[in-house]
Amino acid sequence: MKGFGAFREWTDIDLADVDLVALVGPTGSGKSTIIDAITFALYGTVARYENNQLVAPAINQTSNEARVSLEFGLDGQILTATRIVRRTTSGRAATREARLERGDHVLAGDVTSMSQEVKGLLGLDVEQFNRTVVLPQGKFATFLHDNHKDRQSTLVRLLGMEWYRRIGAAARGRAAWAKAQTGALRANLASETRHLTDERRAALEHRVTQLDTARTRFKADLEAINDLDNELHNLDDGIRRLSDQIDRMESVVAPDGVAELADQITNATRERTDAEENRRRRSTERLRAKEALRDGPDIATVRLGLEEHAKLAQQSREYDDVAKRLDTAVREYASAKRAADRVQKEQTELDRCVEEAREAERTARTARETAVTTTQVDTWSKTHSRYSDASKHARATDEAVRSAEESMRPLEKALRDAESAASGSSARVDDLRQRAGILGHVHLLEVGSDCPLCLQEVHELPAHDLDTELRQAEAHNAVVLSALDKARQACKDAEAVRMKRRAEASSALKALGGYEADIASIPPSNQLGALRTKAVELEAAVGKAKSSTQQAETAARQHRESAAHAKVIEAYDAVNRQMNRLRGSKDTLESELTSLRNRVLALPREDALHSELAKAERLEAELREADGRFEDAETEYQGASAQLAAVDGQREQAIELFHASRAQIAEFEPPIADTTDLVRAWTTLTEWTQREARAGATKHGAAAENKSVTEQLRAERLANLRDRCVHLLDNVATDATVSELGDLLTEHAASAAANLKHFDEERHRLENLRKQIAYRTEQAEVADELGYLLHADRFGGWLMEAAMEVLVEPATARLLELSGGQYSLEVQQRDFAVRDHTNADELRMTRTLSGGETFLASLSLALALADATAEIAAEGAPRMESIFLDEGFGTLDPHTLDTVATAVEELGTTGRFVGIVTHIRELADRMPVRLEVTKTGGAATVERIET
Repeated sequence: MKGFGAFREWTDIDLADVDLVALVGPTGSGKSTIIDAITFALYGTVARYENNQLVAPAINQTSNEARVSLEFGLDGQILTATRIVRRTTSGRAATREARLERGDHVLAGDVTSMSQEVKGLLGLDVEQFNRTVVLPQGKFATFLHDNHKDRQSTLVRLLGMEWYRRIGAAARGRAAWAKAQTGALRANLASETRHLTDERRAALEHRVTQLDTARTRFKADLEAINDLDNELHNLDDGIRRLSDQIDRMESVVAPDGVAELADQITNATRERTDAEENRRRRSTERLRAKEALRDGPDIATVRLGLEEHAKLAQQSREYDDVAKRLDTAVREYASAKRAADRVQKEQTELDRCVEEAREAERTARTARETAVTTTQVDTWSKTHSRYSDASKHARATDEAVRSAEESMRPLEKALRDAESAASGSSARVDDLRQRAGILGHVHLLEVGSDCPLCLQEVHELPAHDLDTELRQAEAHNAVVLSALDKARQACKDAEAVRMKRRAEASSALKALGGYEADIASIPPSNQLGALRTKAVELEAAVGKAKSSTQQAETAARQHRESAAHAKVIEAYDAVNRQMNRLRGSKDTLESELTSLRNRVLALPREDALHSELAKAERLEAELREADGRFEDAETEYQGASAQLAAVDGQREQAIELFHASRAQIAEFEPPIADTTDLVRAWTTLTEWTQREARAGATKHGAAAENKSVTEQLRAERLANLRDRCVHLLDNVATDATVSELGDLLTEHAASAAANLKHFDEERHRLENLRKQIAYRTEQAEVADELGYLLHADRFGGWLMEAAMEVLVEPATARLLELSGGQYSLEVQQRDFAVRDHTNADELRMTRTLSGGETFLASLSLALALADATAEIAAEGAPRMESIFLDEGFGTLDPHTLDTVATAVEELGTTGRFVGIVTHIRELADRMPVRLEVTKTGGAATVERIET
């Protein structure tokens, strides 16, 4: 909590390992606020507020918002309920945040959903929660005094009997649904019965037979038409073959220029023979030039040798240059290394100084850390000061207690004197009043008659004047009683002062005991000065060592980062890299030079290589001339060959044309011809095709006449078939084909069969419909009866009476124990009543009980309800494992209070959490854990005390 009610600052209260706890403290200290916070975290309201929507009073007067977070266990899981309320500018308040979490999972994130989720998880709304779990001030006897309807609602939710109401509602809904279904099914049954007659089925069956007969005759007609179609097809094929034969015979024609083609072939053959002889002669000359070049010097080898001689001279010059540069670099490296060694030595010395300074600083810090610090000394000094102040305060409060007790003695004596005087004065007034009452009958006495009181003869009438004496006695008695009231008030005020002084003395003594424990664990006050001096010296030594370390680090860093240091190191690195690079170059050149010299020694001299190069170049030129002459001869030969090939191509084309023309009519077996004499072959073939064309024309005319007769016969057959289909079927097109007519017959036959099958299926469905109506009717009757029995004023009322009977038995046992056998609980007309066994077993309604009696009865019922819930609740109902009691203990006498405390202790041993709120110290001290709530300056604090 923070800012909630009296708890202005953060306050954490842990009850996880507690079975019994007492919240104890003065009136108004904030005890009940802790219980309010539990209810507020869950439901967002406080039972003590008249309006459940009111949240502003929950915020502390000095705060702008109130925060409450409750962590609780439910069915083995840990949940957290958090609410934050903040003041608005209008002076009211609104819930800014409401959240219910289970681990990392958020179950609800706003006010509405959180209230619904908490109600669903616990099974209780806030009113029922305040009747059974948290019993706050003013609400303790609510369940005892509830009317029948509210108490039944609480028991239904608490014991999980809501299921029976839901079952009843579901049964009534099921009955209504079944009746509606039955009505709809009956309407369908009446509608369907009119159409599913035996006459309709006979008509459907006749239609199926009629269509089956038509399909059989259609198949026979279709076979006859198909035979005619095949015959027409064969006639068409014969006519097409004859037309094709005539066309192909007439397409055979001899090509032009067949006679001149033989002379062209002879001339082209002679020219190619001459070109072939010239090419052979030039080829022999080129072969001789190639052999001469092959036997002469190898130009590639000669040129490679000359390149090796030139490369040797070049690398010799490069090697000499690298050797000179390396000598110069070696001298520069020696000078740079001496300079680098000097600055490195200086840096090493500075780094050593840094390490020495750091080690000195670590030693100083270790000494300081293991010794007492000035902060510790100041803390100890304050502790001694607080102890001294607490001692003075304890002595002062003790003196105040003695002073208060001394001041009580004369007041108590005065009270005793006043009580004695009042007793005597009151007795005198009573005596005078009795005598005055008797004297009021003096007018009944007569001289000579018997006295009605003593039955003695009256000889003389008495003469008394008691009125004045009585008035004086009553006036004196009023003064004495007023003095008694003043004496009592004075004693009461003095007793209050004494109790306050005793509480202050007890608190001061308790605080002093805590400071004594603190004093015992720290050095005496006379040693603190020396300890402070030592701590200051160690702190100064650490500062000095730290300064030395910083100076050494600065000097080393400045030297390392100086331009001169960097310049020397860079110069050394550059010279070293150059020297290593030149050494590598020299070694590489030296290795390559040795290899090159060895290769050159194996070669001819350079002048000899130049002479061989000139000879090789001359032989290459002669070969190029021979290649040119051969290529000219090859070109001439290729031209002659192409001319001969062209003429041969024309001849081949003429032959291919002949064979292609003959192939077109090969199936008609034309005469065999020799293509070596193309003119004669073409003459033989064309004369034969002309004769065959004339014979084919005669056959074509006869086939056309036969086709006309067959087509007439087919048309007659088709007309008869269409007429029958039109008569049998509806909507037949006049141009419908035979295939379309067959499809129509098949479709109508299938449709007729489907209609008959559907008719039979509908009759079967009608029978199932009758069975469904019977089933739904029975189902509606059963559900209707169950809904009637489970109505709230029937089974629900009986169930509530049974639950109250089960509940009242342990409550009576508890009440008999708490009341010393005087009272027991009973159920009368669905309400609770109390039987007073010490008053002739009088039956009393609960609202006639006194405050103490009401507390005992309410506590017995609450404890019995908590005990019995787990046993009588339905599956899934919330288990009552916690109970808070927040009033009523002050109305009990000491004996009853002891009995109640024992009962609460026994309840705590059952594994259930029990919390009580009380200001009675005797009761609180019996609890194993106390939460001492105190309030100072408008802010409440909590201290946990275990006994």
